[in-house]
Amino acid sequence: MALKSDLIWDKLNERLSQIDRSKRSFTVVLFVHLRQEGKVVRSVVLDFCDLKISEIEPAATSTADYPAERIDASVTIDDNDFYLVATKEITFAALIEQGKVDITGNKQAFLTLDEKFRKK
Repeated sequence: MALKSDLIWDKLNERLSQIDRSKRSFTVVLFVHLRQEGKVVRSVVLDFCDLKISEIEPAATSTADYPAERIDASVTIDDNDFYLVATKEITFAALIEQGKVDITGNKQAFLTLDEKFRKK
């Protein structure tokens, strides 16, 4: 199933590869659950500790590599809305205000991620 967010993963991976590990301050692990037509169809881990993105079982709350205690926050968001955040067309803050995302854990981590998307 093609998702609009498919268009951004390569770019996000490229940006992660350019991060100087010695100067980074954002070291969180985030689960992103992407919805289409109200159903979670893809989940990914944005791992800013190891600087990688991994696909996981849709709607998973933990994995062998990412047990629940390692996850800083989790968001469930429509695929199109995540694409809009990643392409700087809307902010997580606006989507939170509109009630379009469900966040568990450290909500500030997603607001900080939003700021990171907007740099460059």
